[in-house]
Amino acid sequence: MPIDLFCINSFDTNLNYRFSVGGAYLPLNHRQKISHGGSLTVRSVERSGDEGEYGCVVRDDSRGTAAASTHVSIVGKRSICKRRYFKTTISMTTK
Repeated sequence: MPIDLFCINSFDTNLNYRFSVGGAYLPLNHRQKISHGGSLTVRSVERSGDEGEYGCVVRDDSRGTAAASTHVSIVGKRSICKRRYFKTTISMTTK
């Protein structure tokens, strides 16, 4: 079963997304895929490598940087995530 996490923002410009788990930037392996629209998919979830604190950093050269995090727990063959979205909307401050 895959994990799908979404880093939603309120801007329609070309943004740079960085995802991490436990402080390590993703993707670390072929099971992790990051889309340009701000989503992360982890296939064939493993408790030892996929459970933990996930972070999303959104960067825009004209507006700055915003970050959010969420925790994912793996219970049996299911993943439990309090929020599949890091935040409803990530706001960026203007420079």
